[in-house]
Amino acid sequence: MFELHQLQQLITVAETGTLSAAAETLHISQPALSRSMQKLEEHFEAPLFSRTKNHMALNETGVCAVQYARRVIEAATAFDDAVHEKIRSLTRIAVGAAAPAPLWLLMPQISREAPGMMLSSVISENETSLENGLKNGTYRLILISHPIDDAHILCKPFTVEQLSVSLPADHPLASRKGILAKDLAGLTMLLFSNLGVWTHFHERMTDTHFILQTDRQAFSDLVTASVLPNFVTNLSMNRQNPQEGRVTIPLLDADAKKTFYLCARKNDRQLFQHIKPHI
Repeated sequence: MFELHQLQQLITVAETGTLSAAAETLHISQPALSRSMQKLEEHFEAPLFSRTKNHMALNETGVCAVQYARRVIEAATAFDDAVHEKIRSLTRIAVGAAAPAPLWLLMPQISREAPGMMLSSVISENETSLENGLKNGTYRLILISHPIDDAHILCKPFTVEQLSVSLPADHPLASRKGILAKDLAGLTMLLFSNLGVWTHFHERMTDTHFILQTDRQAFSDLVTASVLPNFVTNLSMNRQNPQEGRVTIPLLDADAKKTFYLCARKNDRQLFQHIKPHI
């Protein structure tokens, strides 16, 4: 019986044109490659090459063998990928989220409901990409800011996140009960990166200057040491110590409050049903 590596060698001979070039591409010796091709011919009990003293080329049978060898290699690759993907699906839970804070609430629940499973997560502001990832199996669960209208998808409200601004107590805006994004025009604010869909909120604040931080600890240290305003949410405040000498004022813009929905495919109904909302 032939082996897959022999088929790949045959394909390489066809693509490079000569045994010597194929041997160099495959990082094996030319005599070793020649013996491998001879064994393949012995299997078929027919020559695959036309040989002269100084030349060797695929014959009609060899050309046919190469065509089918490519199909076999493609099928073997698809087989290998499918089995490995199935193994990953049984041992790993990948989660996609449109914002970081809802994810903080979700991941511990998954750990409790699926002990022993490897967990991974991605935060993305592209909710269409997250939806597609759920449908094609890249993610088993996603958190997005709208339900999905699809008979094959389960969705339920998971949590509500309200965007606010943290200000020094003596800031001119600190006495307000609520403010709008436009009230922050002209101010300089600290901003943490990778905010998912909340990125769209600050991107429209073109008259506000942002100092962007990519390291969460560095961001927290700056917030503690600085008098600059920064964004917080009801969910993020639950994870951090109260900021002394500062007040928190909710933003009143319509897009400053979002309901995040947990979504899963119907074949993940059991895991989906065991996840409890935080509303």
